[in-house]
Amino acid sequence: MFTSLLPPDATPEELMILNALAVYVYQKLDNPTDKFIVAMIYDMGYSREDTARALGVSYVTVYKRDKAIKQILKKEYKIKD
Repeated sequence: MFTSLLPPDATPEELMILNALAVYVYQKLDNPTDKFIVAMIYDMGYSREDTARALGVSYVTVYKRDKAIKQILKKEYKIKD
């Protein structure tokens, strides 16, 4: 998850930490659709448009769910804007 956060020569320890973070993030999301959106956009690098097509919903729906997901994670991680 979020492999773009790692340097090209990432150590096994860095990969382990990133994998643990991925598990934690997915556990915080109850909705399977939200998990799919996170996987498509942030893990696999697809656009919101591609994600909407894969789900069979509108771009706006994916945009709103992505925004809600970010709010959930901000609250969980206590991130300030």
